[in-house]
Amino acid sequence: MIDQLIFRSGVVCRGGFIAYYNEMSVYCPDPMAMFSRSVAVLVCGDGRLLICPVDMTKPDQVPEQPEFRRISRGEFGTRSFGALFAQGRYFSIRSGELMGSYQISDDLVLCDEFPNPRAYQRYLLQKEPKG
Repeated sequence: MIDQLIFRSGVVCRGGFIAYYNEMSVYCPDPMAMFSRSVAVLVCGDGRLLICPVDMTKPDQVPEQPEFRRISRGEFGTRSFGALFAQGRYFSIRSGELMGSYQISDDLVLCDEFPNPRAYQRYLLQKEPKG
């Protein structure tokens, strides 16, 4: 799915992944929230980060024209626990309509720069490059 989203975004990307919503207070009463409130995060060739909500419960999960918006690294925070513990896969979004805890799924682009979910997590949580 991430490959289709990258293709449809029309952006040159170094990587990207799907992250499942993992806010315990919502996940426990409604486990499908994990999939219906997922996001796709793209790492553009120039280092910018783009994000798009993705409803993994819909039959056609990849929209024809996904609506990605830019998100700064300052919007991401650490998250050390969640409904399904998987060390090195968690991050949070601090504000806005996508605020909450997320778990990086196995639907990701693997490359030398991003060989695993932990590499993506580190990239999101490092300080914004100057310039």
